Amino acid sequence: MLEKNCDNHQEENESNTSCECSANNCCNNDIINSSDVQHGCSEHKLLSSNDVAPSSSSTEPTKETTPKFVNPIKKRNKKEKQAEMLLNKENPGIKGRRGVGVNKQTFMENTHKQFKINLNERIRKGDCVLVCFSGGLSSTAMICMLNQCVSPNPNWKLHFKWEYLFVDISGALGMSDEERMKLHEQISTVCSNTNEHNRTLHIRSIEDMLFDGSVEKMKNFIFKQFKTMSVHEDLLNQMVKTCIYKFAVEKNFKQVLTGENANRLAIGVLSEISKGRGYTIPLHIQLEDSSMNGIPTFNPSTDSPITFIRPMKTFLANELAIYIYWFKMNHHLFVNDITTKVGVRQSTIYRLVEDFVSMLQKDYPSTVHAILRTIEKLKTPEQTSIKCALCGVFLSEEDLQDLKTSLERSHESDYGMAENQPRHDTSVSLSQCCCFGCKRVLSYCTTENRESTTNIAITDLTSEVYIDETFPEYIQQGYQTTRNEMRKQISEFLLEDQEDE
Repeated sequence: MLEKNCDNHQEENESNTSCECSANNCCNNDIINSSDVQHGCSEHKLLSSNDVAPSSSSTEPTKETTPKFVNPIKKRNKKEKQAEMLLNKENPGIKGRRGVGVNKQTFMENTHKQFKINLNERIRKGDCVLVCFSGGLSSTAMICMLNQCVSPNPNWKLHFKWEYLFVDISGALGMSDEERMKLHEQISTVCSNTNEHNRTLHIRSIEDMLFDGSVEKMKNFIFKQFKTMSVHEDLLNQMVKTCIYKFAVEKNFKQVLTGENANRLAIGVLSEISKGRGYTIPLHIQLEDSSMNGIPTFNPSTDSPITFIRPMKTFLANELAIYIYWFKMNHHLFVNDITTKVGVRQSTIYRLVEDFVSMLQKDYPSTVHAILRTIEKLKTPEQTSIKCALCGVFLSEEDLQDLKTSLERSHESDYGMAENQPRHDTSVSLSQCCCFGCKRVLSYCTTENRESTTNIAITDLTSEVYIDETFPEYIQQGYQTTRNEMRKQISEFLLEDQEDE
């Protein structure tokens, strides 16, 4: 029976070189039952007649894939917990910006890397840079990072020299000579201990650079000629920036490093918007700014621009505090400002905005970065040569139109007014050459050289203030520069008007 089945199988599959019945060879296996072989051959006939690939019915079923078993988290015993606590004490960690734990070494490396990125390709090898130091948190962290990231080796890419500048405003705060000398010693100690190769420190006071060394003249201009604390704070900040620029020009520095961190930039932007200076706020947060915005004494035709770099822009205030703590910088100073001795914390617009942003930052950690990212999306205004005589910002188109109209009116009034008639010199009206925010500042001015003697409300910006000897020289110089630039633009109109008459 076995031989018959095999012969039939060979006749029907002459064209095939091999025969497979089920999973075995029916011709070579002698221990297979004839019934099994016959069943296998008949099944093979049906499959071969239809030219379909044989599929074995006796093949093993496919194994189903089962998910791997995940071991549960092993609970730590008491000894392992104690060992981990000791390790954390030696190398503690913090939560990063996105809630990810970061240890000390990783935090310091990331901080130094970001600081190098902010400085690379902005300062050339071998340059001498002016570093502004105020004694605060951000500037102290900046000089520590300079000591760690900038190499004294001239072969390194990030290699340059720097000198420190401290602008002293303690004369306006009523500090005694002994307190000022003590503050200067502390500043010199911090700058000399942080770096061995760059110890040159320059200390300049506002009264020496802007008021010919007279403290009383400075106090009378700031506190007696203007009434509100917010205006006093604005004037001091503008004077500090003017002193930095004048010193940089005097010593021939091309780059200036300032220590504004992300918190301070966000607070400053919102406060400037509240004061009516929102036209140029995109320039206030740039990492590298050479527009000379905020410098009233800058004359584009004669003076060379200076680049202000803000390498601490990408760091938060709490990150810098942790950096100083881990860096073991014990020389962190507390320098008084104009609001230190005031009983109310929210005494100025800046302090009010600072408390508001700090409260939001505590509950929502992305508040500061959200403010800065929003401001960066704004369009940068066109930079013109005409600037505000008081704060030095670029005038907007509306301010330029008002200035042009006022100059045209003053030109017409010069012909119609008698020579012996007493009047203010319309060519020296300070309000005509100021931005909207500074017009608000001048509305609080109590000088006698005012066109209107009535009390001025906050929204009343129509009164004009005239320059006299009480104004510092830099404001007078800024006004003359602004007026001369505007006269150049309308000179053709004035000549045609004179010819028509």
